[in-house]
Amino acid sequence: MTADWLAASLVCEGRMIRPALDPFQLTDEDLPDICLRMHLILDSIEFTRCEGRLIYRDIFDPIDTLYSDLLRKETNRLDDWRENIEKFGDYYELSRMTKIEVSQRAVTALAYMFERLRIKPGDT
Repeated sequence: MTADWLAASLVCEGRMIRPALDPFQLTDEDLPDICLRMHLILDSIEFTRCEGRLIYRDIFDPIDTLYSDLLRKETNRLDDWRENIEKFGDYYELSRMTKIEVSQRAVTALAYMFERLRIKPGDT
């Protein structure tokens, strides 16, 4: 398992939404960005295909819990979430990607999350 998928930038219709992260230099401060990335990717992939099926709980529940913890807990540690982050990348086969396309619908639908996590689209 690896978190190398975080080295991919997130783009939407040619516009950078989130720049690449260095998976070897991640800190606790990167958790809000990682959380947002996982939600954008999950929403982009699953929204179009989830009708009539359930989302894999082992993937969804941890990222939903991470988002909640980021809003409510003062301290969140990357090491506590590393396994879930790696499992997410493995599940969606994101390893070795250089960019990940997310849907405009997901970016619009999750605009509140950018604001609540204090992240601006395209920030570096």
